[in-house]
Amino acid sequence: ERLERLRIVTEAGLEARKGLVEKAHKELHVWAMAKEKLDGEKVKLQEGVRVQKEQLELLEEEAKTRTEARKTKEAEEEAAREKAKEGTQQEGGKGPSLDPEDLPVGSAGGEVKTDGGAGGGIGG
Repeated sequence: ERLERLRIVTEAGLEARKGLVEKAHKELHVWAMAKEKLDGEKVKLQEGVRVQKEQLELLEEEAKTRTEARKTKEAEEEAAREKAKEGTQQEGGKGPSLDPEDLPVGSAGGEVKTDGGAGGGIGG
């Protein structure tokens, strides 16, 4: 009778351990699946970071190119202003001539020529 109780208790203990092992195995499987999913997300995020780094490098390169172009344009404009200033100084410090004789035909202050055509203006 004592042996029978010991056997029953031992079998119950073994069944309990078996249940715990099965439960642990299922949890381990769930954790493995979650880790696999997280690893996949990690790879996606790393790829996204790589792509963003490439885009940033391209934008930085474009910004550098635009800055260089702007500086070149500014230098050319400055050189043109200096050249114009030198030309003005060589003429005795005078600016552009405003003498009506020097202005092109039809300009303000210059002689306006017409072709004498009929029908122009009021009552023409």
